[in-house]
Amino acid sequence: MYNYNKILNNNRGEIMSKFKKAVIAYISPGGATKEAALALKDALVSKKIEVSVFEVGRKNSFKRVQDALKEDGVIFFPGSPVYVSKVLPTIKELVSEAKTDKKIPSVPFVTWGCVTSGIALYDAGKALNENGFEIAGALKVPGPHSMMTPSEDALGTGHPDKADKKIIAEFVDKLLLLLESDDYSSKCLTPEDIQYQPEEKKAEMEKGDVYKARANMPQKMVSESLCTTCGICAELCPVEAIEMNPYPVFNDNCISCFNCYKQCPEEAILCDLAPVAERIKQRKKMFDEPEKAAYFINQ
Repeated sequence: MYNYNKILNNNRGEIMSKFKKAVIAYISPGGATKEAALALKDALVSKKIEVSVFEVGRKNSFKRVQDALKEDGVIFFPGSPVYVSKVLPTIKELVSEAKTDKKIPSVPFVTWGCVTSGIALYDAGKALNENGFEIAGALKVPGPHSMMTPSEDALGTGHPDKADKKIIAEFVDKLLLLLESDDYSSKCLTPEDIQYQPEEKKAEMEKGDVYKARANMPQKMVSESLCTTCGICAELCPVEAIEMNPYPVFNDNCISCFNCYKQCPEEAILCDLAPVAERIKQRKKMFDEPEKAAYFINQ
């Protein structure tokens, strides 16, 4: 962890900075990334930062983020859950469409299901640097594993918790102190600074593809006898992967978040996550990643 230590510059704990606005844009199929985003918002607002929060995933949500990033004095916080060791393609698409030549400071943040956070921060960091953003810091936060939430012994249950949110607030303090510096750009991170996996594991994780991984996921089926064609599944899908015809049809945008299965009021979408949950528990034994929030910021 990179630490930046400095005393707050006034008695109220506020930070005087040329950066007075923050744009938080996240995708959160399971809810944990939204919770982390709101914890970031609370910490920033407590320091008198004006915060705009956007949940993205549907294409028309990108423009609102792009417009917000055109303002001066903005910090960009793109957030994603970790899927197949990386951030979701939606976030990289958003970063690409928001390409800038203004060197906007950014803070990628990810939530992970207490197996491994993979190379998600590195993955996001590369996309940000390639599109003109600087990496002022980075944050990873544990949350419930999305493939296990129906079970009582799901990994990450209860996260993000109070301790995680305290770490998020501590990180925001240090981030704003860093950005107060006139030469903060020289202290920004590179993608390699937020790559903490062993090289052999990194090489394997770089092959990860959320769309190709569908072949190894439990297959979903729609019970036409139970389905009322209400369309709730399509409305709740974070990536517009469901079309009603008249029953749900899953298209190639599917990221296997299983929100449709979990949220269907008629339980008309059928799949069996139990075998996957057992594989996840076995996979966890391959890693030794502490189940608590952690941040990266330069001195």
